[in-house]
Amino acid sequence: MNSQATPAGAETRISASLAGILTLWSSSVGKKVVMAATGVLLVGFVVVHMIGNLKIYMGEEAFNHYAVWLREAGSPFLFPEQGLWMARVALLGAVGLHILAAWQLSRMSWT
Repeated sequence: MNSQATPAGAETRISASLAGILTLWSSSVGKKVVMAATGVLLVGFVVVHMIGNLKIYMGEEAFNHYAVWLREAGSPFLFPEQGLWMARVALLGAVGLHILAAWQLSRMSWT
């Protein structure tokens, strides 16, 4: 007998929550929620990116400190630049989901 087997109730809960997520995604409200959440994330990125780039006007030292901070974000728990790559992947995923939801919503409105 496998000692690391999943309890029977856990699989049911996982499949029920996955079914709920898929049901939400298939509705227009779910797609609008995804578009809103990814839109907020992307606008937040633009604002933070702008603030970071404005540090150039505070001098070379401040801008370099910001660049080092970007590479070392989450340093005790993550490898160098790992947090930056995680942010990049999350932003690309957000862009992809935003575009997909917009396309699917447009297609839904045509029918």
